[in-house]
Amino acid sequence: MKGRFAGAVAAASVLTAVILGLYLAGPPEVQREKKLDARRIADLQAIASASDSYYTRYGELPDSLAILQKEPGSRLFLSDPLTGEPYRYTRLAAGSYRICASFARESGPGESGTVWAHRSGRCCFQLKARRSENR
Repeated sequence: MKGRFAGAVAAASVLTAVILGLYLAGPPEVQREKKLDARRIADLQAIASASDSYYTRYGELPDSLAILQKEPGSRLFLSDPLTGEPYRYTRLAAGSYRICASFARESGPGESGTVWAHRSGRCCFQLKARRSENR
């Protein structure tokens, strides 16, 4: 009898842990969306870094992402990992540019940093190119 009771308690504990884990982490679909949004942010950060390098090298921003893609050593992902939709890049005045992507979810507090905080849907980030010191 003691063995059955201990087994039932252990099974209930495992079930509770699984349910609590799913509740805290969210359903698999939510985790997938968060992972894809994190990849989008990483792609945009890489584009921003490449834009800064280009600006340092040439004193101006490229007219398009295609130009950045052709730079030696470039390993940029220029389109959404799920839809294949290209990220949007617009060169603005005075060393500024805008890059845009579509996100599945709004970023949570501290999730993407202040610069990269976003809402769900299409979101654009206006950035100013910075000259790299070590180039």
